[in-house]
Amino acid sequence: MKNYQITQWCAAFIRQQVHEGDFCIDATMGNGNDTLLLSQLCGESGKVLAFDIQEQALNATQKKLTAGHAPENYRLLLESHANIAEYAAPDSVSCIVFNFGYLPGGDHSLATRG
Repeated sequence: MKNYQITQWCAAFIRQQVHEGDFCIDATMGNGNDTLLLSQLCGESGKVLAFDIQEQALNATQKKLTAGHAPENYRLLLESHANIAEYAAPDSVSCIVFNFGYLPGGDHSLATRG
């Protein structure tokens, strides 16, 4: 049996669920790994919103998306995921990814709250 980190398991599950043209949200963009994955899976006809409260996260995510040649189907938002309802209507989102709410390698006292 193969050993996976939880992040690998989650990415494998997301790959099974998200399709071209979907609308997805990365509620805690962090360093952009999930944002990149969602962008690639949604493709040119899809849409991804990514939220974080730290400019450092937004900058890191933008770099990752550029380096990963992500389709330009994303919008990076410097604000809390608590405001998702302002950007997405009920039943319009195919997948929402939540992680710990703090930037990996950053200040863990700065975290999003529900």
